[in-house]
Order: sequence, then structure tokens, then C-alpha cells
Amino acid sequence: MSAIGLPVLASNQKQYKYVVSILNDLVPKPFRKGIQLYRGGFDREEPATERVISGIVKEEVPDDFIINLHAPFITKTVLPEYNFTSEKVKSMVSKNISLAESINARSLTIHFNTLFYHPERLSDPSIPQIDFDLFKWKSKWDSYPFVKKEVIDVAYNILKEIAESTKIKISVENMPIPLIGDIHKYPMSLVYDPKLNTYESIIEFLEEFSNFKNIGLCFDAAHYKLVQVTLNPLVKEYGNNLNYGIMKSKGFLGLYPERFSLQPDINTVVKRLISKNVLFDLQVADAGKKWIKDLQLLEEGLPMYNNDFGKELLKMLKYTVENSPDTFVSFDIEERDYLNRQNQINSLKMFFNYLSSKNL
Repeated sequence: MSAIGLPVLASNQKQYKYVVSILNDLVPKPFRKGIQLYRGGFDREEPATERVISGIVKEEVPDDFIINLHAPFITKTVLPEYNFTSEKVKSMVSKNISLAESINARSLTIHFNTLFYHPERLSDPSIPQIDFDLFKWKSKWDSYPFVKKEVIDVAYNILKEIAESTKIKISVENMPIPLIGDIHKYPMSLVYDPKLNTYESIIEFLEEFSNFKNIGLCFDAAHYKLVQVTLNPLVKEYGNNLNYGIMKSKGFLGLYPERFSLQPDINTVVKRLISKNVLFDLQVADAGKKWIKDLQLLEEGLPMYNNDFGKELLKMLKYTVENSPDTFVSFDIEERDYLNRQNQINSLKMFFNYLSSKNL
């Protein structure tokens, strides 16, 4: 059976103790247990050092627990050390590979970011001018062939070079649309990434790395739902008339209608990933509101409920644990109090009750 885990902030020793106790109490045999060490957004909190994390792991994580390390990432601004169009990203990933190796992590999850500012965004004094100018969206990237050659392929080549240097499994996370749409309602305040969000771009990525056995997917269910509920109504409304101009008018850059269609349901996606043996990690949460330009922020990291999507999640989870024993499943549901994780606890209980039910 798959390993069932919960996230901890990598530097918070109290969270480790609490999560280990939850998992020991709730996770039945024959499931394994695990912890996702979350290093956090670079501009949300100071990333914990390798020495601090290694010490806590040695002291707090039982030997039979599976460990997934989630590398730090950029959430609001863009720095070359976190952008896969820059050679500087290699150093950041290498340091996290070193940490993953030292704590015997089974996989390293990364955000495979190629982030860019809106072309009309005004300069921000908090952002180094050289980086701001470097990472502004170019109008020619509104055409997929140009962005494929100048952004996506560049990122692919850098990741391939990194992958060839290690045996650690690198688990690449799919992203929601729009990025930081939980913070900003206005297009010029967003950052944009032209890959790894739609089902088609996920499959393209996996085909590109099919010869790399240590490259796979960290599938975030809430991220995918946000893509699905955003794009499918547009595909249904506009049909073959949906074009890049319409996407831009809705506030999106880097989404090319000729490159996507109706997004399939989450079970179809996961079954495809498992059939290709590329589902390294699975992050479970629900998502609520989708992003609407100038009007509404998106919501993610919500608990599982007994609603339509909750039932889809349960069905998908059951299939995963029964058919992909090497997949690490983390219930990445947000909490207000991470030493009193009622949302995560309730979702774990819902899942195990579903598995034991005779009326599946």
C-alpha cells in the first residue's frame, strides 16, 4: 500500500511530533506512513537550513516513515535562483538534492517554475530592477512556438542536466491558474508560467522526460481542479472559436487554446499517470472559488467534504493506494492551527472510513 503522510514546516519541531502522533493513531496497516518536509515559499518565511532540518529529522522522524522533501519556491516575486530559464536555478536545486540525500528522502518535490511578470506591470522598488526587466513577458510568447523554444525547452534542458546528476527522484508539481490568484485579482499583479498546468502540458512534460526514471509528477489535486473549472466552461462556451485573444481578455497569459481541450476528470488523469508509472507523489486537497479577473480570488487547500468533488477524490485515492504502492500521498490541507489539524484529521478519517465501507 502507498505511504500516507502529512506536511510539516521543515524547521518546526513541534509539528513533527504532532504529525507523527496523528499518523500513528489514524493510519491502519498495511499502509506505510510518511512526512512531507515543506521548506516554504521563499518570500513567505526564511527557509530552514540543511543543518537544522537534518537534526530535527534524525530526532523526530521514525525510521520506518517515508520522507518527501518539498523544495522552497517563489510565490510573489521572481528571482533567477527559482526560475528554470536561468542557469542559477541549478545551485538551488542541487542544495535541496543534497539535503534530500542526507535525510534519506524518497523524493524531492519542486516547482518547475518559469515565471514572468505581466508586460504592463510597473516597476516595484522591492524587486531588483535587473530581475524585473529580465522576467517580463514578451509579446512574441503569445505564440506557442516562440514560448516553446525560448522558455519551455530551455527549462526542460536545465532540468535534464540536473536529473542526470542525481539518483534522487525529482517530483515536479503541476500548477494552478492563475499563479498567486489567491492573492491578486488583477492581471498585471499576477505572475505567469506557460507550462505544467493543463492536462495536455502535463502529458507533454512526461513524454519529454520519458527516458528519465528519476523524473515524475507530484500531482496536486486542488491545482488541477482549478485548471479544470477555469478552462472547461470557456471551451464549452467558445468551442473552436476560443483563441489566445479571448484568454488574454480573461486575464491569462501563456494558455494556448490550440494546445488544450476539455480537461478530463481527475480519475482519468490519475489512472493515466499510474499507467505510465510516473505518479511519484500525490497532494490531496479540495479547491473552492476559481479566479475571475478583477472580481474574485481562487481558493485552494480546502478540506475534503462529502460533495461531488470529495467523492471524486475518495475514488481517486482508493485507486491510487491499490494500484500505485510507490506513490506517496500527502493530505496537504490548509489549517489555521498546525498543532490542531482538524481539517486534515477529518479528511484522513473520511478516507479510511470510505475504504472500509461495504457500499463503495
